[in-house]
Amino acid sequence: MAEETGIEWADATLNLWWGCTKVSEGCKNCYAEHLSDQRYKRGAWGPKGERQEVKSWRSTLAKVSKRAKAEGRRLRVFCSSMSDVFEGPETCGGEDSANWRLMRRLFDELWEEWEGHSELDFLVLTKRPENAAEWLKDLGLPGNVWVGTSVENQQEANKRIPELLRVDASVRFLSCEPLLGPVDLQYPCFNGADSLHSLEGIDWVICGGESGLNARPMDPDWVRSLRDQCQLAEVPFLFKQWGEWLPWMDFLDVGIEDCPEASRFKCAYHDEDNQWEIGFSDWQDELPDNTMGRVGKKKAGRLLDGREWNEFP
Repeated sequence: MAEETGIEWADATLNLWWGCTKVSEGCKNCYAEHLSDQRYKRGAWGPKGERQEVKSWRSTLAKVSKRAKAEGRRLRVFCSSMSDVFEGPETCGGEDSANWRLMRRLFDELWEEWEGHSELDFLVLTKRPENAAEWLKDLGLPGNVWVGTSVENQQEANKRIPELLRVDASVRFLSCEPLLGPVDLQYPCFNGADSLHSLEGIDWVICGGESGLNARPMDPDWVRSLRDQCQLAEVPFLFKQWGEWLPWMDFLDVGIEDCPEASRFKCAYHDEDNQWEIGFSDWQDELPDNTMGRVGKKKAGRLLDGREWNEFP
């Protein structure tokens, strides 16, 4: 909803409506729901929530277009950070609902804008790639529309990536944020290729940890695994953020220099069952490498092994 954004992988955001329905574990602490329903009291979330048009979306788009032309470069526009463009009638009240009629009208208008703004790349992120594949199969998606899906764990990877690969988009991408578990992009081999080291059909991978009051920790080994898989397959990788939690080994690197006891930080230990034990711990000279400290999003930053990863298609 702004001609500029702090999101590391986009230059601007564009929202045509507020509201969505949660569909998986990645939605549990949804920032958009918190902003919409708790801060602004819109009541837009859930099957019975009222989807609401953002009246300023056309003027926002005009400003983004003007900025792109003034700067002489293509801008990446994140579409619908406060909704899901491909939400279907099954989660918004049915085909006869006012919600569905509003969303279909705005989707048609958005399509016209996609075609009318060749100076912009529109990035559409969905948790419903099956709807995207079905709706777009005979439409011929404009080349400046990138389609991605959220992949927070292996279960959703197995379900969503094959559906994303059915979408005929110029760029297909994965947003592994919030990353809640290890994700193997090689197995099962989603694209049917012989090589288990092929990410053919996936053009970009974004990874990030969760932020907010109830943010869940992210094991650094999960992040490194995704990075290494991308490097092996020569797929661009972008590490967006650690979120609220930072590996304890990196405390000094981000300026947390006075740390007389670990009980100043909320620590999380990762056990063999992929479960986090969150609580306060006494200081120890030796802690598991995947021990995390809650230091806040700003302090945690986005360095992975001493550098930023800002690769783009």
